[in-house]
Amino acid sequence: MQVPIVKMQNVYVLPGIPRLMKQMIESNVDHFKGIPIHQAIARTKKLEGSIAAPLKAVAKDFPSVMIGSYVNLKEDNVAFEDRAYNVQVTLYSRVGDDIRAALPAAVAAIEGWVHEDVEVA
Repeated sequence: MQVPIVKMQNVYVLPGIPRLMKQMIESNVDHFKGIPIHQAIARTKKLEGSIAAPLKAVAKDFPSVMIGSYVNLKEDNVAFEDRAYNVQVTLYSRVGDDIRAALPAAVAAIEGWVHEDVEVA
């Protein structure tokens, strides 16, 4: 089955069927190459509202780093809530050194910890 690639400015529209989407990406990998984006993840037990102002200060100090906060709504495999953390904070940048510099500041701001499964590239 052939499905066209639709691109509007910098947004690609891909099929919602995982098998077709995977085939499209694999056969058009050159369209999706670019500067790597580095990522780091920190977590905290604090509530999202209480970390907004401290994270805003970190964002101001590190303008090349994008910061997102995501409330933990997951449940584990046995249907109990995952209470290991309340908020996950994700930092993104095209400059790895900027992530390395911003991560300790973000961790301190949220009184959290670096998520153990993530390495800063």
